[in-house]
Amino acid sequence: MTGASPIVDVQSTSRAQVLNRDLLDAVPAGRSYQGYAQLVPGISLSSPDVGGEASMQNTYMSVHGASSANVTMQVDGQMINGLQSDGSVQSYFNNMMSEEMSFQTAGIGADTSGGGVRVNMIRAIGRQQVRRRVLRRVGTG
Repeated sequence: MTGASPIVDVQSTSRAQVLNRDLLDAVPAGRSYQGYAQLVPGISLSSPDVGGEASMQNTYMSVHGASSANVTMQVDGQMINGLQSDGSVQSYFNNMMSEEMSFQTAGIGADTSGGGVRVNMIRAIGRQQVRRRVLRRVGTG
């Protein structure tokens, strides 16, 4: 008999992946929440965003076979879902407003009506510096 900790988490069924600002800046993905969502295990996109080439296209997210209309979009915990197509069409957001993005795919609480992906964009508050970011893409053709 050993006192090793269990492999299965018996305290929580929640599954969330938090992407902080350093990771959001470092990853060569489209600068949209959909582009970052494809980095999270379990999230499926209607069309992959390779290097940001589809960043201005409305790409739909889903998890566990749920409809894209079940996605819940939040900023600091406040729901901001779009009204088009039963909520599956979302607005565009400037990713520089977020200090981190949380993608929850399982064990979502009863405070969220949808059973799909829950995206919570946590804003950068209290920062006393001006941030500039220059993103440049070089390609042929």
